[in-house]
Amino acid sequence: MRTYIIAAVATVFVIACVAACYCYWSHQNNRKTGKTTTKDIALQDADLPLLRGYELHGIDVSHHQYDIDWQQVVREPVNGKPISFVFIKATQASWHVDTRFHYNWQQAKNQGLIRGAYHFFKPGVDGKAQALHFIRNVRLEEGDFVPVLDVEVADGMSKKVLQREVKEWLHTVEKHYGKRPMIYSGKRFYETSLQGAFNDYPLWIAYYAPFAPNHNWAFWQYSDKGKISGIRASVDLNVFAGTAEELSSYLIGSKKQLVRF
Repeated sequence: MRTYIIAAVATVFVIACVAACYCYWSHQNNRKTGKTTTKDIALQDADLPLLRGYELHGIDVSHHQYDIDWQQVVREPVNGKPISFVFIKATQASWHVDTRFHYNWQQAKNQGLIRGAYHFFKPGVDGKAQALHFIRNVRLEEGDFVPVLDVEVADGMSKKVLQREVKEWLHTVEKHYGKRPMIYSGKRFYETSLQGAFNDYPLWIAYYAPFAPNHNWAFWQYSDKGKISGIRASVDLNVFAGTAEELSSYLIGSKKQLVRF
């Protein structure tokens, strides 16, 4: 009986060691490949001294943040800096408008934030139809960010077709607003599905790691675990790569050429 007990304990010990080794290897491998998830690293702005080098901080929101008290939001510093800008989900596919878009859009303006509207790209739906849906529902004013296209899933669509439809959206929107749009994507998805085909477009990249992504990005979404007064749910945190003067090139009405980082 004693022999069985010893054997059982030894087996449990070996399994625990193997599991620990696998978790360590998986974590290290994810860091090397860029496959970082919020389960790997729960980022908070206070844990990232690196971010103190960035002057302009912001958030992005959608209906997932529920009812936002924007007066409280603008009082809340991020890494010691005031919130300067916000990106707001506007539309998705060719039929959906975010339920909180119009409220958030107006309130962000009321509080003096630089605001931007983004469209969530739906694979399998005509790119031009999606662009026209965005145009019908988003009126950009002088001082707003250029339009943003959120591309983060392929849903089985081939890389060639995905890129073709994304280009259709970008070209249609640029023609209407007179300013080149910006692309948002996760680091891994961007590298496998978009990189190389859209080098002329500014990049807003999502990468949840304690070091900046190795791309020429304009905006970096470094966490989806932000806690901000006035927002009861977690919120995405972002920084801009340059100065306030450089940021102005990303605004509607600016005659400056978009800055390349």
